[in-house]
Amino acid sequence: MRSGYVPGRETKRDPSPIVAAIDQFMTKEQLINLIALAIGRAQEAGEIGQVESLPPLVIDVPKNRAHGDYASNIALILAKPLKMPPRSLAEIVVKHIQALDAASSEPSIDAIEIAGPGFINFKLQGGWLPQVIEDIVAKGEQYGRSNAGEGRKVLVEYVSANPNGPITVAHGRGGAIGDAVASLQAHAGYDVTREFYVNDALNSTQMNNFARSVFYRYQQLFDEQLAKDDPYGDADWLYGGDYIRDIAIEFRERYGAEYEGVDLHNDEAIAKLREHVMNGTIDQQKEDLAAFGIVFDSWVFESQLYESGKVREAISELVERGETYEHEGALWFRSTKYGDDKDRVLRRSNGSYTYIAGDIAYHREKFHRGFDLLVDVWGADHGGYVARTKAALSAFGTDAGRLKVLLFQLVRILKDGEMVRSSKRRGNILELKADLIDEIGKDAARFFFLMRSSDVPLDIDLDLAKEQSAKNPVFYVQYAHARTCSVFEKASQLGIAVPAAADLSLLTQQTEADLVKKLRDLPDEIAYAARQYEPHHITHYLRELAALFHTFYDAGNNDTALRVLCEDAAVRDARLVLVSAVRTVLRNALGVLGLSAPEKM
Repeated sequence: MRSGYVPGRETKRDPSPIVAAIDQFMTKEQLINLIALAIGRAQEAGEIGQVESLPPLVIDVPKNRAHGDYASNIALILAKPLKMPPRSLAEIVVKHIQALDAASSEPSIDAIEIAGPGFINFKLQGGWLPQVIEDIVAKGEQYGRSNAGEGRKVLVEYVSANPNGPITVAHGRGGAIGDAVASLQAHAGYDVTREFYVNDALNSTQMNNFARSVFYRYQQLFDEQLAKDDPYGDADWLYGGDYIRDIAIEFRERYGAEYEGVDLHNDEAIAKLREHVMNGTIDQQKEDLAAFGIVFDSWVFESQLYESGKVREAISELVERGETYEHEGALWFRSTKYGDDKDRVLRRSNGSYTYIAGDIAYHREKFHRGFDLLVDVWGADHGGYVARTKAALSAFGTDAGRLKVLLFQLVRILKDGEMVRSSKRRGNILELKADLIDEIGKDAARFFFLMRSSDVPLDIDLDLAKEQSAKNPVFYVQYAHARTCSVFEKASQLGIAVPAAADLSLLTQQTEADLVKKLRDLPDEIAYAARQYEPHHITHYLRELAALFHTFYDAGNNDTALRVLCEDAAVRDARLVLVSAVRTVLRNALGVLGLSAPEKM
């Protein structure tokens, strides 16, 4: 796994707080800070030049343990823009790293080696292993959290499905990403609000057709002949899918025959009734999302923005700021002034507002609520809205950099090696609950959604997701947690108590050191994933930690001296504390992603 850090503003700070914070065992994040400070010191001394922008600083764990605990290729990356030989650059950076480490209250680096063309390898001071475990035991469920966000307010808006149908598999990917990003931000010390935006005001034709379709199915429930004749079955306005009939049945259960015989072509009547239909749909969406482990803090309705006058206020402000012009009776926003590819219509010549007008008002209102940062999770098909939305924020005088938009790609569902193209409910969509959660469960669905970066297409193999083997990544990870629990269950059966303390210096096996090194990485991985808005780093981390624990556990199956519950009581106690730390870290990392940590499987 990697951790990344962008040197720049941080290197100009007084380094003493960071140096003083170096613990007796150094994490990746602390080493990243130390290297960044060393680069800054070298620049201040005139030993290396300045570059327009420094690349992310990356720390790797060498595959060959003889090369040390950590490695950095920063000298190779900076060599070209700084026009220096990589080894010469590495020597300068290493000199300043050693000086900074020596100045700290607890020096942590035992040795630094420049290898090959300019790789910098780090070997840390010994004795760190017990301290990592003690830190995990002391912090418990808080291990992995930080206060980097210092309580700043973040609004994460995601899913935001139109209120004219069920939550789909595509919505599910956005939901998993948004919920995990919100969780990561909370773990990083931000004050997070999760929000769903309901587009219920504009596109009345679409919403009216949805309501008309429900009432057509509703009337069929009372008129057997209508159901047989099905005169509208091929109408272009009629929504397909059995979920429409399900909504109609629910509507009948709630209102009986009160609306029997409503004129399907009376737009005024349908407009009055569509709110009832929409509310029923939203209730179902909430139920489906709850089954997926997603509960929102707030639901904002587009219609409320219009009714409260916030859309009119937002457009008026743009007019007052001189950011609009009129052309052929329509009001246009000068979005090209801020990097958009063309100007956008805000108000049509007939006086009606466009979709972007409501969207602009919504984002303006978000900042008016006092949020420091906005995170929007949208499908890739909405990518064209990013530039125009940020342009509007700039026009309002707001830093557009305070809006982060995550675009996610399409999802394919595979079964028996073939792509699933139609829903069980015979619609032209795949429903999140009926077609995925009911098939493989909430945990598997969330894990698979989060296994890849959001900007790449994703395949979910239903057969693999249900397989109880090491091939199934979510089973493999959760089974590791269940195995830690089985250790303590077996100890209890043997009358062995879990020790309050142990001599952790007895953990001398390589499998034990590898485990502890990976446990140490969780805070860094959460911090990095939060900073990059990339929850897939945590699924990768979990798979790597699970693999190390299975290797450790299986070694004990093959050699009694390596078992946790071995005959040497002191070693046994040390390993029990180690396994307890593994259980804590697995549970915490799974929790970040909204996944359960089963005790038995």
